Amino acid sequence: MDKNVVLLCNKAAAVVPFRGPLIREIAGKGCKVHVFAPDFTARTREQVASLGAEPVQFEMDRTGVNPVKDLLVVFRLAQRLRRLRTDTCLGFMTKLVVYGSLASFFAAVPNRFSMIEGLGYFFTDDGRAASVRKGLIRRIITSLYRMSLPLNRTLFVLNPDDARDLRASGALGKTRVVILDGIGVDTHEYAAEPPQGDAVKFMLVGRLLKEKGVREYVSAAGRLKQEYPSVGFALVGAEDDGPGGIREQEVREWVASGAVEWPGAVADTRSWYRSASVCVLPSYYREGMPRTLIEAAAMGRPIITTDAPGCRETVRRLGGGETLELKPGRLPVTGRVIHGRNGFLVPAQDIEALAEAMEYFVVNSELLPRMGAESRRLAEERFDVAKVNARILEEMGL
Repeated sequence: MDKNVVLLCNKAAAVVPFRGPLIREIAGKGCKVHVFAPDFTARTREQVASLGAEPVQFEMDRTGVNPVKDLLVVFRLAQRLRRLRTDTCLGFMTKLVVYGSLASFFAAVPNRFSMIEGLGYFFTDDGRAASVRKGLIRRIITSLYRMSLPLNRTLFVLNPDDARDLRASGALGKTRVVILDGIGVDTHEYAAEPPQGDAVKFMLVGRLLKEKGVREYVSAAGRLKQEYPSVGFALVGAEDDGPGGIREQEVREWVASGAVEWPGAVADTRSWYRSASVCVLPSYYREGMPRTLIEAAAMGRPIITTDAPGCRETVRRLGGGETLELKPGRLPVTGRVIHGRNGFLVPAQDIEALAEAMEYFVVNSELLPRMGAESRRLAEERFDVAKVNARILEEMGL
């Protein structure tokens, strides 16, 4: 197959961990693959080349909002796509979805695709009135989507809520929408393993953002720690410089108080999944589908997360007539916890319900292997990267 395929990524360091299997499969079909990113290093160039693709440095401002600069970026990108005689273009993340859709249209690329992996911070509802700036940027992004998304043959999204909201905003036009089950996880690399140690241990893996529910997790951990001192709590992730970023000083105060352990950023999280009994992510961020939850599911960990877009899809709810027989704990029963086959769903920003769901695993430890096996089964059925990529390639005609 003699096709020129261009993938547009906003961060070179994320190409191999998140796009590596897809790039390798496209290259393996005989396509010439170019990967555009703004921040290649010698190391990331080598990694992309090892996948059978050619790294292409492409300068852009990932966070700035300057219409003149953005138009110049689109113009330069269209020129490069035309010179490469690109047959197929696939853009990821907000800016490169917009840039890629417009530039590939102007360059007359016949097969144009985009993927939106969650609507992100500016579409996150934290229960408070949005700031003027946040509301303005949200309207700008929506307008850009209305201009660019209809130029695509297919838009990939990771959950049905994003598809619904984009359609309601008028951003899709006649573009076909395909809902994927996350971006996929290698179920061989993330193999199911029993937890290490006898004590129950909870873990949150994610950026240190308030919208990820980090503070709610730490508060719930404190409540459980008072009643069950032997239970462990880990917080694995790096600082984030976004508007909702939690500073290191606050995290170190949590560590000093004994509420959580915090190793900071971890290159390979598998050893931490092995040490944990349950993976928790009480996020109210507009997730696509959190990769940390599908990694945890693949490794056979029960899930506690929010009944929110992108998160709720990682817990398989009980079927009609199914019930869980649970021994009561010491904390109040809220009645707001949704029982699932591989974990529990709680309302966003509900510390009491989160603590209740976590306590269920402490006093009903027999749930751990059973729900862990259900998580692994769900990962094999829906989140396997080979299945996700096969669907993407079929849609792209590759």
